[in-house]
Amino acid sequence: FGHMCSAERRAKVSREDLARATLVTITNNIGSIARLCASNERLERVVFCGNFLRVNPLSMKLLSYAMSYWSRGALKALFLEHEGYFGAVGCLLHYDSKNHKREKTKSEPVTPPEPGAADR
Repeated sequence: FGHMCSAERRAKVSREDLARATLVTITNNIGSIARLCASNERLERVVFCGNFLRVNPLSMKLLSYAMSYWSRGALKALFLEHEGYFGAVGCLLHYDSKNHKREKTKSEPVTPPEPGAADR
């Protein structure tokens, strides 16, 4: 994108070239953030899903290559076959786990604090 400051170079670039460059830039940002998060959590696999990848083999190839290359083979990118639904499944599982925790805390007896504990 840096070359787009020059009017000469802008004239030589097609809309398709700009679209591809934008797609590659966005995909590289997604891959970079995913790799950093996975490294921080000490994960070996990263699962990518969502409609962004639905009919986007270029991004899948870039993500797969980037995960392996930048992690020196330690991270592997995985892609789901029916990726459009997994955001909803993740929300459902997250909601269910929060409700499960809430039910546990409701059933456990609450012990009052010791007298004078606030003064310590």
